[in-house]
Amino acid sequence: MALEGQKFIPFVEKMIEKLEIGKNFEQVDFIAGIAYFLSYIAEYKKAESLYKRVLHISEKILGEEHPDSAIYKVLVRRLGINHPNTQIVYENMKE
Repeated sequence: MALEGQKFIPFVEKMIEKLEIGKNFEQVDFIAGIAYFLSYIAEYKKAESLYKRVLHISEKILGEEHPDSAIYKVLVRRLGINHPNTQIVYENMKE
């Protein structure tokens, strides 16, 4: 199933190009969803880039000291972007 998702990469890349990153917090869920999809189909470098954008937006809007920003930053640094615990926390942040 993950291999079938690879055919959507050009579409996803076009969506990413059109985003005005950092304009509002509502984009965080959308960008995170795309990043999750990319990590699911093993496009880890592209997913990591988007997760970094999400972190940047969160820090800009919520502040670096906000629990969501701080927890995600530590998890990414210590466990990596694709670690299951990082993904769980990130999914919980979207709710």
